[in-house]
Amino acid sequence: MTRYLLVMGLFALLLGGCGKEEAPEEKAGTDAAQEAPAAIAEQAESAAESLGEVATEAEEAVSEEAQAAMDEAQTLAEEADAAVEEGVAEAEAAVEQGVAEAQSAAEEVAAEAEEAATAVADEASAAVEELSPAAGADTARGKEVYDSTCFVCHGTGAAGAPVLGNKAAWEPRIAQGMEVLVSNSINGIRGMPPKGGSMNLSDEDMAAAVAYMVEQVK
Repeated sequence: MTRYLLVMGLFALLLGGCGKEEAPEEKAGTDAAQEAPAAIAEQAESAAESLGEVATEAEEAVSEEAQAAMDEAQTLAEEADAAVEEGVAEAEAAVEQGVAEAQSAAEEVAAEAEEAATAVADEASAAVEELSPAAGADTARGKEVYDSTCFVCHGTGAAGAPVLGNKAAWEPRIAQGMEVLVSNSINGIRGMPPKGGSMNLSDEDMAAAVAYMVEQVK
């Protein structure tokens, strides 16, 4: 009986030990171990959200910078186009001004050339008139002098005198000019004596005689 009671006592003692509560330290450690995964998960989720926000902000910042760069490039392109248009306009204006100046210079040169040509023509006309038998000479008086004096040689070719009306003989002499011909008739040349030997004739008479003879080969 005593042995039975002892066994029952030990059993009761064991049962009482199994139902005893955990110590506060052990319970706190157990709770912390159970709460740790949830805390880590929460922290990881918060970090992921932060990273997402940072990525979003970075993407927005990059987009803004890219847009700003594109805007700046567009502005530069517009400025370049404006500069090119301005340069083209200036070049066209310069070309037009150059053409106008060249045209003005050409017109001025043409006017000067025309004036010079007119002056030359006037001088040539004056020279032709000077060489012409009718240039102030009295050809009627010239015929009288020729008939009375000059025909002796110029009617026959004596002493190498050019015959009246012989164009081939007179042309090289006429080319010398009336002034030379008249001077030779007055002062004499080669076989021709001064004034054809008739010293009573005036210089005007000799000029008239020369004009008359030149007129016969015109």
